Amino acid sequence: MKREIAKRLKLIATEMEEASLQAMPMGLLGGKLGIALFFMEYSRFRGSDEYLEKGVGLIEQVFSETAFEIDNFSFYYGMSGLGWLMEYCNEQGFLEADTSEIFKQNEEMLYKRMVFELSRGHYDFLVGGLGIFLYFLAKPESEKVNAWLTHGVDLLEDLSIKEGNLISWPDCDFINLQQIQGQRNLGLSHGVPSILVVLCKAYHSGIDPKRTHRLISMTTDYLLSLSNGDFEDGAIFPSFHIPGTEPERNSRLGWCYGDLGVCLSLHAANMILKDRELDNVIKRILAHAAKRRDQIKDKVNDSALCHGSAGIGHIFNKFAIAYSDPTLKESADYWFGLSLEQSCGNRIELLEGLPGVGLAYISYLKPELASWEQVLLMA
Repeated sequence: MKREIAKRLKLIATEMEEASLQAMPMGLLGGKLGIALFFMEYSRFRGSDEYLEKGVGLIEQVFSETAFEIDNFSFYYGMSGLGWLMEYCNEQGFLEADTSEIFKQNEEMLYKRMVFELSRGHYDFLVGGLGIFLYFLAKPESEKVNAWLTHGVDLLEDLSIKEGNLISWPDCDFINLQQIQGQRNLGLSHGVPSILVVLCKAYHSGIDPKRTHRLISMTTDYLLSLSNGDFEDGAIFPSFHIPGTEPERNSRLGWCYGDLGVCLSLHAANMILKDRELDNVIKRILAHAAKRRDQIKDKVNDSALCHGSAGIGHIFNKFAIAYSDPTLKESADYWFGLSLEQSCGNRIELLEGLPGVGLAYISYLKPELASWEQVLLMA
């Protein structure tokens, strides 16, 4: 199968080269910058600079065409995604850019926007305040940025709902920007698991470690309190939780919602908590998820990273390597094989289109080339 995936990867690169990007937005997860990231990772995969130049060229094009607008702040489409990508490119050696100078005029405004979004409960990773927080975490350490991040943790704690030793956050409708009273979102894309991963990143960056450790532990306990302990059928975790009601365990299999995204967040937490029992729980959830192969019931309709077969395959492959588990590797192979039969339609953005599939293929063929997964809170 690796030969077939290598062929498909080459076709994806060719299609990205030939795609008309004129009217495409700048976004990291939904536009030109995601294609730029794919080109740079594909260049490293091939060991040549040809595609690196294409990726850098797209970034330069975005800078030449884009004026800073504070309303265009999101990680998905906007300036925090651009800022994160520049820091990532510096870290990975794709670029040598003085980002402190490039973004000097805009960082204060992004900080104020992060405060505004988190203060009104709009923490959403893709389009809300957490995306800006993640950008600041990617920046080189400085007293100013550390203070901003500490304030971000303050705001997250202020927004939280504490019940004994459990902590969670109210769901926010990311379209109407209104809190959904009583509901918690359990998706890695929009909900509590994304907060858990970002808190883990803050802990590793030395941001108020005693407090972030406590919040990580309480959030982990909250998620575990919602698991379906019998491991018999369907999903272990729901997509949403309304306290006092029986959760519907019909969540999909994918990155965005469901057991795999929750496992990614729990695994990030346990890199800090180092709890053997939690590690065993994660393994049991993954073993259960590996048995789920009903494309209709599990809502696997395409090959995209977000909720498709390549994304599922990548997550199983990641955990197969982490746990040296042949069952998870077999499951990864199954989903990658299915991805060769599915498509993303005509979509050419990273999260829901071909560039993301291409990144998953790169890591399948060369597992050491998986640093890109930071962009989706998987590392």
